[in-house]
Amino acid sequence: MYHLINQRVADIAAAMLGKNRAGAVEEYNWLSTELRNRDVSTDTEYQRRFRVFWRIRCGDEWGRAYFSILEREKHSSSCDPVAVAGELLPIPSRKDKETLQFVFATKLAHMVNPHLPIYDSMVCTFFYLNPPAGATADARLQKCREIHSFLRDEYARVLRDRLLSPAIAAFRAQVPAAKDHTDEKIIDWLIWQFVDLAYREDWFARGLCRYG
Repeated sequence: MYHLINQRVADIAAAMLGKNRAGAVEEYNWLSTELRNRDVSTDTEYQRRFRVFWRIRCGDEWGRAYFSILEREKHSSSCDPVAVAGELLPIPSRKDKETLQFVFATKLAHMVNPHLPIYDSMVCTFFYLNPPAGATADARLQKCREIHSFLRDEYARVLRDRLLSPAIAAFRAQVPAAKDHTDEKIIDWLIWQFVDLAYREDWFARGLCRYG
C-alpha cells in the first residue's frame, strides 16, 4: 500500500489541512514544545489538550498516573511503551476496570522520543495487525512488545529503502507546520490519513488495499 500513499499524498495532505483536521499539526507542535516547558503531572491545560488530541477518555486516577509517568520520562533517553503499559495496567482506566491501554502507552513514548512509532487502530488496520491478546497480562504485554518491535523494524525498512520518500517530501512541502517532524511521525500522519481516506472510499471492501 505504500505506492498508494505516494500516489495519493496530495489528497492526504489536503485532508490534513481540511476543516476536520484543521489545527492538528499545530496542536501536536504545541504539545511537543510545552512538554519540556511545564510540569505535565500537574498542568491541567496541558493534560486537557493532550487528552483531546490523543483521544484519551480514561478516568482521573488513571490520568494522574499517566501524566506522572510522562513527566518522569520526558527527559529520559529512551522510553519503553510496553513497560509503561505494564505500569498502568493495575490502575482502573474505566468504571473500576483494569484494561491494557497499549495505544496510549505508545503515544506517551512517542512524545518522549518522536522517532518511536505509534500503535493505534489506523496502524493496526494498515498492517493487518491483531490487537494484543492472551490469557494473562504477561502474555498480552509480550504481544505488545512483538507489535512494537515489528513497527520499529518496518519503519526503519521504509526509511532505509525509501519506500515513502516521495510522500514524506511532498507532505512536508504541502503541510509546512510539519516540516520539522521526524520521518517516523510523518509516516504516522500519512498512514492515519490514508486509512481514513481508504475507509471513506471503501478500498478495503473492494480489495484495493493490501499491505506492502
